[in-house]
Amino acid sequence: MVRLNGRVNRFVLDEVATQQLQREAAKIVLEIGTYLIRIKEIKFEPGVEQEPLVLLWISGGRLINRKTGVETSSTWSLLTGYDDVLVLEVKEATLLCAFFFKADSASTGEIVLSAVQVPGSA
Repeated sequence: MVRLNGRVNRFVLDEVATQQLQREAAKIVLEIGTYLIRIKEIKFEPGVEQEPLVLLWISGGRLINRKTGVETSSTWSLLTGYDDVLVLEVKEATLLCAFFFKADSASTGEIVLSAVQVPGSA
């Protein structure tokens, strides 16, 4: 068992860090509807073997993360492979910001995300 302490085991994003994240992120506005968000394609240079870790920050409008069932105006989620799917029910237009992490800063790569709106969900 691992316990996380709210004072010790945290990383605080102040307003400056939050603005920097938004500048650096790949972004898309999600309009009202239900979305399936997943990794569509992973491209790393030959010989680089790494599983992807995509961090999603969704904020700005009301939404429900179907994993939690909680309605909120901001949520974080991870995608860690092709089989990982995030289902969002967007109640008000919101901004999806995406980042990926790599252990090797010298190599290059690209991850393509798919954000598909479920037909008839708007």
